[in-house]
Parts: sequence; structure tokens; C-alpha cells
Amino acid sequence: MTMPRQPRITASAADRSSSFFRTDLPDRLPGHEVDRLRALMYQSCPILPDPALNEFVRRVLANDELVESYFHAQVSQPLRGATGPTPRSRMPYTEAMRAALQAQATCLLQPGERSLAYLAALLHPCGLFHSRHPVFRPLGRNFMPDRSYARQVSCRLLEPALGLLADRDRALADTLGAVLGFRAGDACDREQVARLTAAVYVPCLRVTALWTGA
Repeated sequence: MTMPRQPRITASAADRSSSFFRTDLPDRLPGHEVDRLRALMYQSCPILPDPALNEFVRRVLANDELVESYFHAQVSQPLRGATGPTPRSRMPYTEAMRAALQAQATCLLQPGERSLAYLAALLHPCGLFHSRHPVFRPLGRNFMPDRSYARQVSCRLLEPALGLLADRDRALADTLGAVLGFRAGDACDREQVARLTAAVYVPCLRVTALWTGA
């Protein structure tokens, strides 16, 4: 069965003028290339039955810096204690999507939770990818973000879209925020949060380890 084609997304002027978008810096991707990658990320998502969640994804992907962070290859060191191959180049989006597909396939999830697990796992490492990008990273090229710092960046990147999602569906926003690790609300189902968190945790742990060497 042919899946319906997702609409093309471009960032509005307001989105491009956010504090995360700095056109005066070198090594940025051209706007048309960012739009192409943005569409790729959106079209690769599973069908989202909830219009509010669909709008959340559109809002998140309107951030050019977030999109670029997923497509800057990282030379990763072997995991701590591992022996064998030399460092290799890894694409953030490839690893994040692998984690998302693993989370989505977790057997403990209920059918209606799989698309949310995919989305949470895909977005979970966004702060880590952003803080390792050579243009966006703070404190010079030798800065190595820890998990706490990466979570803060993820919150800054995603909180505006989560806030708009909460205006339309408080329970959904609280659930997604809790699974991402930086928003706990009273409107979510704690058992559902536990299932989703368990599904997302292990795949994303591997991504974090690849980018931090932990």
C-alpha cells in the first residue's frame, strides 16, 4: 500500500530569526539544502494520527540548526573499554533513526504508542548533536558536552514546540516531555510514560555513548 506523501516544510522567517539561527557564521548549509534535509526527516517519520503531534514535528523541524545538527558527520572514538576498529565517521541522523526504529519496535508498547516512541528516540539526542556541531558548540572546538549539558540544549531546542503542543493537548505534551527527560507534568499517564521511557532508553543510550565516548 502506498503511503500518503507528507507536505513539504520550510522554515518561516520567524523561525529562521530565532536565537539559534546565526547567518553570520561560516560552515552553514545553504537554505535549499536544509529544506531538503528537513523534508527527508519529516517524510521518514511514521504517520502521526494526532494533528497536534504532527504540528509539533513541523515546529521542531522548522529550526534550521536542529536539522543541520543531524547531518554533520561525527568521527566517533571507540566506546570506553572497547578494542578493535579505529575511529569511524557516523552520521547523527542515521544513528538517531536506528534508535528510533528500535524504540518503535519494542514489544512492550501498545500499538498507539509506537509513533510516539519513534519520535521521542529521534529527538532525544538533538541537544548532544547540536552541542557537538563545529559551528554551534560553545567554548571552542575542544568542548565536550556531558549528558546534563546536552539535556539542557535539547530542552531549549524543543521547549517552544512542546509549549505549543501543550496548548492543544496537555497530556500528550506532558507525556512526550517526560519521556525526553525534561518536562514532568500531572496530565500524563505514568504507566504509559514508563513504557515509552523503557523503549527509548536503551537505543538512545548507545547513541549517547557514541557521541560522548562514555
